[in-house]
Amino acid sequence: MEKPLISLCMIVRNEEQLLPRCLRSVQGAADEMIVVDTGSSDRTVEIAREFGAQVIAARWENDFAAARNIGLEQASGRWILQLDADEELERGQHNELRQWAARSEFDGLLLQVHNHAGSDPGSSVVTINPIVRMFRNYPACRYKGSIHEQIAASILETKPGAAFHCTPIRIHHYGYAAEWVKKKDKVTRNRTLLQEALRRAPDDSFHHYNLAVEYMRVHDYESALRHLRQSRRFLPGEVSYKHLLYKYEAYCLSSLARADEAVKVLDQGRELYPDYTDLHHTKAVVLIRQGNKKQAAILLRRAVRLGPAPLAYHTEAGIGTYQSCFLLGQLVEEQGSPAEAADYYLQAVTHNPSMTSAWQRLFRLMRLEGREQAIARLIFPVLDRLPDGNQPNQARLIRHVLLLLAEESCLDTARALKEQYMGSSAGPAVRLNPDFEAQLASACAAEQPDDPLVPELPEEWSTAVRAASLSGDNKLAWKLLSGWIEQSKKPDASTKANPSDHAYRLSLTLIALADIQLAKHGGPESPKRSVIRQARAILPYARLRREDEL
Repeated sequence: MEKPLISLCMIVRNEEQLLPRCLRSVQGAADEMIVVDTGSSDRTVEIAREFGAQVIAARWENDFAAARNIGLEQASGRWILQLDADEELERGQHNELRQWAARSEFDGLLLQVHNHAGSDPGSSVVTINPIVRMFRNYPACRYKGSIHEQIAASILETKPGAAFHCTPIRIHHYGYAAEWVKKKDKVTRNRTLLQEALRRAPDDSFHHYNLAVEYMRVHDYESALRHLRQSRRFLPGEVSYKHLLYKYEAYCLSSLARADEAVKVLDQGRELYPDYTDLHHTKAVVLIRQGNKKQAAILLRRAVRLGPAPLAYHTEAGIGTYQSCFLLGQLVEEQGSPAEAADYYLQAVTHNPSMTSAWQRLFRLMRLEGREQAIARLIFPVLDRLPDGNQPNQARLIRHVLLLLAEESCLDTARALKEQYMGSSAGPAVRLNPDFEAQLASACAAEQPDDPLVPELPEEWSTAVRAASLSGDNKLAWKLLSGWIEQSKKPDASTKANPSDHAYRLSLTLIALADIQLAKHGGPESPKRSVIRQARAILPYARLRREDEL
């Protein structure tokens, strides 16, 4: 009888909330499920069996490798796929995964582990790590390491010259979402196990690296820096995490206000890994903090040209795409190139349509430059793409963009967008709940640029805004603005009850005053225009009032 192609191997304990999603995600990809339970007191074992898994009870010995190896001993597949309960396999890549497993030239496959900030697939991705998660089921191959256990070294010991390959197959990991880290106290657990591992092997580069990461999670950059340098000192050669040591060491140095040292470390890393986009982007961030924005822009342009880091590198979501484009847009806008800035903001939202800050910058800049009529032509192609191939996501995005347009006073574009997607049979089925529709209608009903978007503004402030507008007196405007800021610092009952609403009103109010002054001195020949435009551009963005609509 032919062996199964892929065996899923897992270790679990009290994972009844997460396990169903994980096991559901591998149905149709794995031929066999082996679940090692290390002492669950909830329904974990029952759930695993409901999915057809073979469950093995094992005592927890504070050793992840030992627990994983129990599962390997029972697996009969030609390949082992390793997942944890707080992960799921990308559902649309089952066939692709099996195609990789059918190839004969590789012994281990690196899958792209997308670490999410939240606990669901729609949450933002923070980092992307290529990790060996599928490998041939050689009898002598076993995991090593009580924590952050590894299989690659064992594969190479079993088969010197073994071939590894980076694949685009994605695993979504939610285990470091804030609620799960707090619930399971992962940082303390990991730090305790790593410190014990270092007592046994004080020259282990990988243990030093992983302990540094745990210290970075709690912002102990001095301790992290010490272990990163030890990790570099004891490097056994070209290992999979070596490029990260330069990036993380620079991050720690920058956080400790040692920017010059951070730049030197980044330059060392860039010489070794010129195609690692993260190092160029990170150096740009450090240079911005030093005030060297011209050189930072050069580095960000290089990052954008390079695009996302090659699959073999550990990276952050958006570096080389939306993060780099957005930061570069801010720099060139500040340097007086609004058209180029708008292009970078547009690239940012094309890469990441949910990036609120880039939409806001784009809308604000286009309106300030008198180009609001061009917004629809630019953004409709972005909105017409279905994010993740999911029509509800498109409807959600359109609601989001509509509100942003209204809040940035791009009212003609908001009306056009509403007509395009709600008034046309050709558009997608975008439905608004009554509260949202009323809010949008109220915002879009404002015909004059000096009409506040929020009707609850205090009467004395509305009067002050109009007085500044009529007088055109910048000194008066500044006096009134300063008075309101001081008043806002003294919390009253309503402020304490709704601090976010207060911040929202204040933000829109500051923007409204700047808009009034801009309209007053808005002619291209006005010497005040550029100053007012710059002031308007750096005002804080209004926080969306209905985050549940986003």
